[in-house]
Amino acid sequence: MKVDRYAMVVSSATRHGLYASLTRLVHFGPPTRELTDKARACAEIDAAMISATRIDAPVAHIFRSTVRAYADQGYANEWKLHHQGGAAGYRSREYFADFACPFTVQNAQAFAWNPSITGVKSEDTVLVNELGADVITATGNWPQIATGRGLDRPAILEL
Repeated sequence: MKVDRYAMVVSSATRHGLYASLTRLVHFGPPTRELTDKARACAEIDAAMISATRIDAPVAHIFRSTVRAYADQGYANEWKLHHQGGAAGYRSREYFADFACPFTVQNAQAFAWNPSITGVKSEDTVLVNELGADVITATGNWPQIATGRGLDRPAILEL
């Protein structure tokens, strides 16, 4: 495959039988304003999802707040174009979140949320504990977008 100026790198990998997923965006040269605006909006949605992932939170409630977050960012219908992720573990997704999801978030459970707006996606795997959800797939040296929730999310890497 030949990459011209932009790539979305998506990985779902296993180790010792457990899955972790992440997505990163790479652009050769400066990205367009439209692309960076979409990436920022997607990062805000992702931060909202991660922030809502707390022990005993109903997954259907997280999904409803995700749909509101899309609307708040100006992309009200984009959530309909791709699944939003869900619980991870022995599969890349044990189940997908939706309006009728019967599950609640459990302690020490992993989730991989992946909000997307056409052309961009934000995704990491988090592990839930008493303090909230810790990102376990952070790469450490990737550029970040500071979100309004105080949770940095991966930005577009410009090469």
